[in-house]
Amino acid sequence: MISGAVKFVFSDIDFPVDITLLLSSLISIDIFYNMFKKSTLIKKFSGNQTLFLLSYFGFYILMILSLFYTKSINYGYGKTFFFILNLISFCYPFFIKNFEPKVFFKFMIIPLVLASFWFLTKRYLSWYALNPETRIFYKQFTGNYLLLCNGLAFCILYYIYEKKYLFSLALFLLIIALGGRGPILFLILLVIYWKFRSMINIKVNVKIIRRIGCVSLFLPFFIYAFRGYLSNAFKVGLTRITSFLNYEQDASVLSRFDYLDFAIENIFNSTQGFFFGHGIGSFGIMYNGIDQREFPHNIFLEAWFELGLIGFLLTIILFLFPILIYTKKSLVIKLMCVYFIMHSLKSGGLDGMRFMSGVYGILIFLDYDVLDKKR
Repeated sequence: MISGAVKFVFSDIDFPVDITLLLSSLISIDIFYNMFKKSTLIKKFSGNQTLFLLSYFGFYILMILSLFYTKSINYGYGKTFFFILNLISFCYPFFIKNFEPKVFFKFMIIPLVLASFWFLTKRYLSWYALNPETRIFYKQFTGNYLLLCNGLAFCILYYIYEKKYLFSLALFLLIIALGGRGPILFLILLVIYWKFRSMINIKVNVKIIRRIGCVSLFLPFFIYAFRGYLSNAFKVGLTRITSFLNYEQDASVLSRFDYLDFAIENIFNSTQGFFFGHGIGSFGIMYNGIDQREFPHNIFLEAWFELGLIGFLLTIILFLFPILIYTKKSLVIKLMCVYFIMHSLKSGGLDGMRFMSGVYGILIFLDYDVLDKKR
């Protein structure tokens, strides 16, 4: 789920194997192993699970069929092949017998935090290193800050659920340093919604107040001692966040509007575009004339643009219906799904849904509630 977020670290150390393909291969082996175990064969899909599983496979079949008429000569085939990784992430929770949230999130948060500091260090060197050659070298790194922010936001929701507020705050500050504007906004909205119902029943926790007081005593000295590094580390992130308020001069925000306008126009300007789409991987070559990875930064529009009306409806079934159907599931796991929907409406792409697919797999296929419903 987080292999894409930390992959750049393995690229930096010249790791000989693609970490995503390696982990996906190991998971596939585990799936096939469990399929042939007697204890797993007894386990059956429920009606809703069957619906979502068939919808996901139907979506993939639609991608394959669209290869016959796609305008993409090369990229569409690669996009279709690597979509298998999303399927693996989605199905794997069904084969998990015992899910331990504490162990799961510990294995997630450690590499995410380490990779985040690696990313910040490289960005610091690319901007502020004294040697110009060092700056040029580190400007070429390929770490994806947005994937790191999504992973951290996912973990923050869990640690807020576990009432580890100081740790959650530290992770939130890390997201600010990385410069993830969307994750910051989405987290704030979800936490306000989550906690609003219990605001009238706030009780003062003396232990928490004492901890905050102790930290507050030492925090100013820490900030002063490392003021130079902290200022530079947060400067880029804060600049990106404040630029969101002045979106008319923000190239990133303006480009999203261009993507959306182009996608909507080409969906409704022809019968084929509306009902069948333009074929998988076709957005890039139609938008800028280059057969490469490009998408409208909205998975619902991307599905409609490339796979037509049926593709759009299948994404609705896959990503909106589970939240509405599984009413007895814990609120926090559904908020995690809502977070990824919000991200997918702003920055999501069909070929980068491994994390999102895995979270939905947890919601749909684990036949017990992995988190306490009372919280």
